[in-house]
Amino acid sequence: KARFPEIERRVLAYWEREGIFRESVERRPAGPRGANEYVFYDGPPFANGLPHYGHLLTGYVKDIVPRYQTMRGRRVERRFGWDCHGLPAEMEAEKELVEALSIRLQALGQEHPEIAETLNSIGVMHRAAGHPDKAVDFFKRAIEIRAKALGDGHPGVALLRANLGEAYQVQGIFDDAERLFAQALEAQSKHTAAIDAYREVASRHDGATAARAQFQIGECLVALGKHQDAIAELVKVDAAFAEPEWSAAALFEVGRVLVMIQRPDDAARQFDEVISRFPDSQWGAMARNERAKLAPAALPGRRNAAASTPTRTPDNLQGDR
Repeated sequence: KARFPEIERRVLAYWEREGIFRESVERRPAGPRGANEYVFYDGPPFANGLPHYGHLLTGYVKDIVPRYQTMRGRRVERRFGWDCHGLPAEMEAEKELVEALSIRLQALGQEHPEIAETLNSIGVMHRAAGHPDKAVDFFKRAIEIRAKALGDGHPGVALLRANLGEAYQVQGIFDDAERLFAQALEAQSKHTAAIDAYREVASRHDGATAARAQFQIGECLVALGKHQDAIAELVKVDAAFAEPEWSAAALFEVGRVLVMIQRPDDAARQFDEVISRFPDSQWGAMARNERAKLAPAALPGRRNAAASTPTRTPDNLQGDR
């Protein structure tokens, strides 16, 4: 007698273990200008309560249609939309972000750069919800904290200034918006020029000098918010140069970027590799500290870190954009 729940559990475990869903997306090309993509708009689920039978009525369509298009060879990325449930979703998002801010303030203190990240997220939420006036104070405080920690010319500060400029622009405060956009553009242009200079150094030298330049390319991209590009460049430090110190630094930084883009399982595996390969280095010690903050990397049925070797090629670390 068939036991359908057991069959389903086995199938789900196999899909999780082999990464079938991700493969079903990544193996299908988007095509020129996204010609082979199938876009299916969906809203955030259950924004203000538990699921009920009404969700089943539309939920099966949202499952069947993308699967059908995938079977036809289309690239179908699943991305939930923003705020199509209106005020309840906005209130839930604000509640979660305020709680996150409270936890970070208690753990890190008021001047830590990560506080700026949460303040920026709250500001972005208010601006997207149509409340740019509320967003302004959060962006201003985030700029103050990040500039104090990283320097006024840091591109991370430039990104916050651009966000504040957009909040002013929506309100019709065009002079302040234009000034902030100009400051942001100037800072970002400097880092773009720095990347070009580091590429020149990496191409003309070898050994530690080239490895350091390659590492700095990744760091500039992190600062510019181009996280996937940064991961690809940082991985090259380990792949192209036989410099253990810079390999350790770069692989640790990859783990940190994975945390930034909310991929804790991949980050945990990354830190595990740094700990395994460079146990007595400062980067191994820092990786142990970061690893302790994350949940266990291996979920049931998943390959272990040694088998998956996520750091060896940039493609393995791109994931869903």
